[in-house]
Amino acid sequence: MNSLRILSISLLCALCCNACSISGSLSEKDQRIITHIEKQYRHDPYLAERGLEVHSHEGMVRIRGVLTSYAEKKRAMGIAASTPSVKGVTANIFVK
Repeated sequence: MNSLRILSISLLCALCCNACSISGSLSEKDQRIITHIEKQYRHDPYLAERGLEVHSHEGMVRIRGVLTSYAEKKRAMGIAASTPSVKGVTANIFVK
């Protein structure tokens, strides 16, 4: 059941982020979310140089990129999830 919920949230986030990309507009709230997360990543000693992409639509955040460990992935997701106004986080992160 939990896997189905995660899959549903992932699909919703992907669809929302794609819709936002197509329309080319971000709400002020989504822009604040993205700016906050990117700032946290830039100041994090483990994530600063990783170049993660952050997208948000209606509070649903998607992170994309490549990291060197699952601990980094967990850290990146934790930072995003603890950001004010974030409703959910999905990660398209590959670990090398």
